Amino acid sequence: ENSSYLRLIAQPAANTMAARGLLALGERAPVIVSYARTPIGAFNGALSSLTAPQLGAEAIKAACARAGGLGGKDVDELFMGNVISAGMGQAPATQAAIFAGLGEELPSTTINKVCASGMKTAMLGAAQIALGLRDVVICGGMESMSKVPHYMPAARGGLRLGDGKIVDGVVFDGLWDPYGDQHMGSCAEKCADEMGFTRDDQDAYAEESYARARAAAEIHACEIAPVDVKTRKGVTTVTDDEEPGKDTAKLRSLRSAFKKDGTVTAANASKLNDGAAAMVLMSLGAAKAAGLTPLAAIVGFGDAQRAPVDFTIAPALAVPKALAHAGYALEDVDNHEINEAFSVVALANAKILGADMAKVNKRGGAVSLGHPIGCSGARIVGALATGLAADGDEIGVASICNGGGGASAMASSSSSSSSNSAICARQRGLTAPKPPGRTATFSCSAFASFSSVTGPRAAHASTTAGTQPSSPRPSSARRAMIASLRAVLVLGMTSSPYRPSYVRSRRSASRTANASFLRL
Repeated sequence: ENSSYLRLIAQPAANTMAARGLLALGERAPVIVSYARTPIGAFNGALSSLTAPQLGAEAIKAACARAGGLGGKDVDELFMGNVISAGMGQAPATQAAIFAGLGEELPSTTINKVCASGMKTAMLGAAQIALGLRDVVICGGMESMSKVPHYMPAARGGLRLGDGKIVDGVVFDGLWDPYGDQHMGSCAEKCADEMGFTRDDQDAYAEESYARARAAAEIHACEIAPVDVKTRKGVTTVTDDEEPGKDTAKLRSLRSAFKKDGTVTAANASKLNDGAAAMVLMSLGAAKAAGLTPLAAIVGFGDAQRAPVDFTIAPALAVPKALAHAGYALEDVDNHEINEAFSVVALANAKILGADMAKVNKRGGAVSLGHPIGCSGARIVGALATGLAADGDEIGVASICNGGGGASAMASSSSSSSSNSAICARQRGLTAPKPPGRTATFSCSAFASFSSVTGPRAAHASTTAGTQPSSPRPSSARRAMIASLRAVLVLGMTSSPYRPSYVRSRRSASRTANASFLRL
């Protein structure tokens, strides 16, 4: 027994990770069935009167509607990311769930992993599903940077003679490196110096980010759930992101923001914003039973950590971990979403990973769209799922750095190839007509084939029992397996309409089983 254990732990990390990969789980594999976000509002802009839970509620309502009309009784758990909760009231995630109309009995948890908070909720939700603890989980993130209060640290002990200090909560709790006692923009300057990226490099990247975001307005509109905002003059409906419409003609003329003669500016960095994003995750079996076609399958994820000052390049450590978990290699990736905390973050991590810049942030990022810090991790996971389907790509990975030196990454596999109009129809909850006569039954054969290998560079799984693999599996075989996966996800869905009673019947069966166990 000991020798077997030693052989197991002696295997390469990538192999053991892939053996635990999500694609080996069959009907327990976690999939994204819907995604929605609010418009991203400017700092003190169109959404500034709403709290983070109110914004989160809007995204949650839209995601539930796009998943066939989920109600509180149909959802097992909810996770929402939020970074700066001061002045917001207790349990922000619970507030968002209740404001979204999901009732008071849904277990809800607020997650804070700084900028990676929203992505971490998807990782937790996927893990819950993979373990069989949950079948339907809502994940997302929310932030109102406009609503973050200022602090008076000395007031509780009593202000004495002289002036008192007021601290900006956005900077102190959201943007400040407490280890080096410096703004995170100073860490970005360090990254630019060490990686050799000039001011011109970063400005050029920012211009391209804005150009891509504006060109992708149609896809962004499909993601967005309009938000009604009460004003003195009545109700205003906010439908568009605010940042892409701004004039960027003077982008290259701005002064550096964090050090004299530096390279990081307010224009080539992400912005301060308000917004929320949410997605519905299900087990593949639950999605099949509900008659829902997933946007994408979550196939792997991972976290990484560097020294806090080097958080900017932590995604380059997290991405390989997520891909190893999925059983993929870097060259297999068709689409990278690297959160643009600063232009230099996307540039540096793409350089380290050897990523083709044409595949990085195809529709813009936080520089041009905005960065509500608790929301962005969820936004890029959802944007990746939508983008893979719209582009006909197969494999993508989203990654995001976070303060304290960390990063998270999540790999996804597309479930379909669709036109922009078809993606919009799915995102907005409209059901596209199914081809006549399609009665394909659900099968997990594709997942079984994934479970017998350890990744795109692994050996062939032998068709003869007991035969050891002997030669590298060619790329064509991997492509065939991906095609098989897509067939399962797209054709394996039954034609039945969504039945909320599915979850209730499952819970009833679970209660019956528990009662039997207690009697025993």
